[in-house]
Amino acid sequence: MFLFVTTCLTSCVDENNCGITEQSDELFLQFYNIETKKIREVDFDSVGVAFANEEVFYLDSISNTLLYVPVDVNASTTNFTFFTDSVDYEFELSYRVNVFIENEACEPVFRILGLSASSVAFDSLSIKVLELNKLVSPHVEIYF
Repeated sequence: MFLFVTTCLTSCVDENNCGITEQSDELFLQFYNIETKKIREVDFDSVGVAFANEEVFYLDSISNTLLYVPVDVNASTTNFTFFTDSVDYEFELSYRVNVFIENEACEPVFRILGLSASSVAFDSLSIKVLELNKLVSPHVEIYF
């Protein structure tokens, strides 16, 4: 009887256990002073995140040294614009998206790989990871 109950409970748990993944669909940005190479606190009026389907998300009043922004998992690029009262800073993140399913009962997991970034507004962008991961921060260092 004990074996039967244990088997039933274990099979139910395994069926709906989707696990915890380390993959992230958010980009972690850290800002630095180009001259001193030290962490820099930024003060942006807002940040615009443009997805390929022309949907734009705005984050208001950013004052911090580290910023988390969403990445478009339905495209191979996401564009970011950091607005101030005098200058707008833009950069584009390029990547590829792999989708995998651990268990048929689970939601798909998006792996964002092969990161590259370009900007004419920032002095330098440094990619620190090969794949977006919740356990690694920052993913990109921005110098200006």
